Amino acid sequence: MSCCLMQLMESISQNQKIERLVGLEKILVQGLTTNTGPSSYSIILQTLKDDLSKPEQQRQLKLMDYVILLVHIYSLAGNDVFYGKEEKDRTHKLIGKEILNESLFTNDLRQEMKTLGYSLEIEHALDVIYQQLDLLLSYKRRYKYLNSLIVDGHDEQPNYRQSLLKQILDLFKLYGNLGSSPSTVQQEQLMHDIEHVPFDGLTDFFRSAARGLFGDTKPNLISNDYSTIVIFIAGGITSHEIQLVQQYSQQIKKQIIIGSSGIMKAKDVLSVLLN
Repeated sequence: MSCCLMQLMESISQNQKIERLVGLEKILVQGLTTNTGPSSYSIILQTLKDDLSKPEQQRQLKLMDYVILLVHIYSLAGNDVFYGKEEKDRTHKLIGKEILNESLFTNDLRQEMKTLGYSLEIEHALDVIYQQLDLLLSYKRRYKYLNSLIVDGHDEQPNYRQSLLKQILDLFKLYGNLGSSPSTVQQEQLMHDIEHVPFDGLTDFFRSAARGLFGDTKPNLISNDYSTIVIFIAGGITSHEIQLVQQYSQQIKKQIIIGSSGIMKAKDVLSVLLN
């Protein structure tokens, strides 16, 4: 009986943690789309300070949760998260200091980096994270259509986050219907973003020649003349993305083959950024 009660309490605690993370994530997304009020980065830090002032038993979120939130928000908006260089430098040092105060987090980071966990190594780890996210931001700027993970809302629906995979699947579903077709501008932007760019070689030469022979110079990714879609997600795929692809496959009644380098969990994000 006591074992069942303990499992129930752990389940309730986990649900409360998830609810708080989801609520906090929505607030942060709204903070990215307005210049009034505190920045999303400041919200994370203030919430972190409030949590650290409580006894450890009363904290719903761990420092690792906050760092993952930071990585998530930074990947959405890049330097737009910060109001200026001074705020970025100040919050950068504060996060590093708080990491050193968290023994469990510091030990995990030591194991990842195979270092002693001194403050300079922690600073270096944060620098590496920001460099990787800046690189991600530079790639996102190359997109013309799929260049934002935040969807503008309206009076009844606030702004919300939507993954790149979800956006692509929605476009396939929308423009794959007979009664719907993108405008010329949308078509050009869409093809610019998701057109396969071939590498040099005989295979690509014959592929391009075949397209030209049949009068199609570019692959039409939103036509209905395909029976199988192959999707490969580099770096790892989450269980939510797998479920999303399965649901989409049932909706369009086409086979979807999905591949990736592995199953990714939230805690794996830092490992990827530090490698």
